[in-house]
Amino acid sequence: MSVRAPVGPVNLTADRICIGRGLAAIRPLNGEVTHDFAFYALKANEDDVVGSGGTAFDSISIKAVKQLPFPMPPLNAQEEIAARLTNEQRAADANRELIGRMKERVRDVVARVWA
Repeated sequence: MSVRAPVGPVNLTADRICIGRGLAAIRPLNGEVTHDFAFYALKANEDDVVGSGGTAFDSISIKAVKQLPFPMPPLNAQEEIAARLTNEQRAADANRELIGRMKERVRDVVARVWA
């Protein structure tokens, strides 16, 4: 999670990475939350995360991060929710790709008509 300017955006990685001061690594512990569900729960609320004005950048403290509301359905429900959201994300990505290809085709047709 970005904890300094901008505050709130999240990302997910399966790799071991090094993070700087502007990021917080949030990992599920004790098997109570799946990684994918944690990502989607944080992603759904990233626009609601508000930092406090720092001297140069807005920021959020670890204490404030720990106090963010977080749903805790049973693990099987988390897995189902995450699977559905992953499928929806794949469909949205495919649609964006299709839109890009269609825009390119329209440009090609218009270029041929005007040539």
